[in-house]
Amino acid sequence: MKKILIALGALALVALNLFLVTFFLHLHLLNRDIRPLPTGVAIEEPRRKANQDIRRLFVEIDRYCAQTGIRYYDTGTTDYCMMGEHDFRFDTDYENRCRYLVTKYYGFRGDFRVAMVRLDSALVASGWTRDAGGIPNLLSECYDPHYGPDRPKPANFPRQYLVQNFPNVSYARDAFRLMIRSQEADSTGKAFVLRFEELRLNPDDLSYQDVHAVDSDSLVPVILETNRYVLVIGIVREPYFVN
Repeated sequence: MKKILIALGALALVALNLFLVTFFLHLHLLNRDIRPLPTGVAIEEPRRKANQDIRRLFVEIDRYCAQTGIRYYDTGTTDYCMMGEHDFRFDTDYENRCRYLVTKYYGFRGDFRVAMVRLDSALVASGWTRDAGGIPNLLSECYDPHYGPDRPKPANFPRQYLVQNFPNVSYARDAFRLMIRSQEADSTGKAFVLRFEELRLNPDDLSYQDVHAVDSDSLVPVILETNRYVLVIGIVREPYFVN
């Protein structure tokens, strides 16, 4: 019996030590300072070029939107940098791996499906390639079978299924990725924050700087005052800088 108690005590001590190590490691990750974005001549030119190239890609999109009654409201620009890790767990082959995101906010009235089909056609015609089917796949998998008061809702959205509940769709063009999200008014009246969070991957490993931050909590309700839908288009250059 005494040996059993000693063994149980030793096991409990090992478990306690493991818990303490895990706890303090997690506490360290939570409390560590976020390192600033890399600076200097080596990154400034690639950053400037990434911004310039993305804005050039938006020229055709903005022209299309203006011609089809999709009104522009604001632009957000953000740097995202994944910082390399060099410790007992990982040893990455980079110090910084950075991507640049430009996000534009629009509003439009009318039929969502018609607007999305036309937008898809315009993107493909200008050289963008659909990723995982793009907008047509979104419409066939989400909009057509589930959207509207008379259609059955998916299991994870049993009460209301709105365009903001759709997954984002993406397109590719060379080293650029384009993403689309949408929003409409819901029964709660709350804004849905559209930030393409999947771009940040593991937030513990990233620093980021909002070069121009859009307060979407305030902007989305303003857009919905005179429009039925919010359209958010983001273009990211990934990576624009690696060292």
